Amino acid sequence: MAAALLALGAAQAQAQACGTRTSGAPTLTAGQTVRGALAREDHTLAGDRYDGTNTCTGRPFDSFFYEAQAGERLTFVLESRQIDPSVTATTHWRGGGAMDVVEQRGRRGRTLTATGVVPATGRILIQVESNVSLGRRGSTGDYTFTLRSDRPAGSANPGGSANTGGGSVLRPGQRVRGELVAADGKLDDESHFDDYPYDMRRGGRITVTLRSDDFDAFLHVGRRAADGTLENLQSDDDGAGGTDARVEYVADQDGPVTLRVNTLGPGETGEYTLELEADGASPTPPADENPPPDGGAGPAALRLGSPVQGELAQGDGVMDDGSLHDDYTYRARRGERLVIRLESDDFDAVLAVMGMGANGEPENPAMDDDGGGGTNARVEYTAQGDGVLLIRANTLAAGETGRYTIVVETAR
Repeated sequence: MAAALLALGAAQAQAQACGTRTSGAPTLTAGQTVRGALAREDHTLAGDRYDGTNTCTGRPFDSFFYEAQAGERLTFVLESRQIDPSVTATTHWRGGGAMDVVEQRGRRGRTLTATGVVPATGRILIQVESNVSLGRRGSTGDYTFTLRSDRPAGSANPGGSANTGGGSVLRPGQRVRGELVAADGKLDDESHFDDYPYDMRRGGRITVTLRSDDFDAFLHVGRRAADGTLENLQSDDDGAGGTDARVEYVADQDGPVTLRVNTLGPGETGEYTLELEADGASPTPPADENPPPDGGAGPAALRLGSPVQGELAQGDGVMDDGSLHDDYTYRARRGERLVIRLESDDFDAVLAVMGMGANGEPENPAMDDDGGGGTNARVEYTAQGDGVLLIRANTLAAGETGRYTIVVETAR
């Protein structure tokens, strides 16, 4: 994934932002393989100067999270023919007290292997990096990154199941690329699988398509039982043509479902794409009933012409410049002309609107500070295609808090 999750903020004037980027970083699971790319649009690393201040090194990176257990031995394998690879992994990433997890590093050709033991249970931050500054050979390009784990005896995988594959939370309109490998979880028939969670509302309809040139695709939609096992709700083998699979599912209740990437035969591995389209009931509650944004259930969904009252407060998302933000989504139609307004009497409003590309990452961002009059923000946006827009309510200065109103309307 070209870590193009843009850390948009009013203070961002340079082409690349500097510093640790964690907003929207996916959470990996043991055995998961990620195919990504470092690109010119990525964040670059900050270096600690002798005077105690940070300066941009110009070295691009991608970020990932992993929920680790004390005593867990991790192995990070980074392969690339294009970038000069490096991997770091640290605990306590939210300011101060960071501890390096990596103890040993080895390199053979373009393959970097790093290992280490996790000192304490909790989330660690992993960064795939280039050793070369942007613009130089080896600074950008494709890579394959695999996280392997040797968990302590008797421990369970995160999520309460001893047999769970790994995938990040999906969004409507998203297409993800993954890979089934020998280290992934196995079902009783010895077939490998990866799991992806998706939150649904009763009556919501999803169409999920699984394609692969490497194996005979088998797709399941299920719900987790109390004991962590997956109750199969619907499955398909060749519904998308050839050996590709497709499932159309209508939720009979509110709550999360699991999309399981699987194979028809035992031991099959290889690359795949998983695509999710959604319509009908929103996968999150209606905007005026939503929990606070960034409260753990993902961005709230806005509806055309329905203003939402929100509040920026401590505990919300934080940009690299120290400003707080709330995120929302809006499902747009190709060619739809919109006006998005963010108004507040408590802070100087900054508004960002961006589309979501085929790989699920933000693209075509539009920003505004005072276009709504006074310190209010206003963005006119034309959707480049059908799909989800990410809308970010932000402030001009670090640490500002207060109430606001945000609304999506049809441009006149």
